[in-house]
Amino acid sequence: MDGQEGPGSSSAAAGDGSETVALATGCADSSAALWTQSGKLLRKLQGHTDRLARVAFHPMGHHLATASFDTTWRLWDVETGACLMEQEGHSRQVYAVAFHPDGSLAGSAGLDAYGRIWDCRTGRCVFTLAGHVKQIIALDFAPDGFHVATGGDDHTVKVRGWAS
Repeated sequence: MDGQEGPGSSSAAAGDGSETVALATGCADSSAALWTQSGKLLRKLQGHTDRLARVAFHPMGHHLATASFDTTWRLWDVETGACLMEQEGHSRQVYAVAFHPDGSLAGSAGLDAYGRIWDCRTGRCVFTLAGHVKQIIALDFAPDGFHVATGGDDHTVKVRGWAS
């Protein structure tokens, strides 16, 4: 896979290979690329204005989220390459992005020390995760969907839960 390797890269995998999207990479050149299992470049996703920190496939496999140092995260259609959403809300770089197991929510974590939970249907921020005193560098949902964890440069992990 030429063109997307090196420092500042992030990757995620989905799909069955062949001529479908099997892997996504994000890079410091502000683009993401979609690849087949055999390493063939299918398409590039362009629109961010600064390096990418993370990429994550939606649980259904048809969408990809990209987190960028341009203070946004975006949601892309992997079949067409179209940008479906550009989410603003962080005052500094967005370093992590993840999906709720059922795909209804996305979480983003920023170097502004805040995490945000987004409704994927409306694009609205529905919850702000505060409490870290330094930048957040990791965010993920529990497999049961009832908890979200953030990890920060303050050497803490915060786990938040909500009732079903």
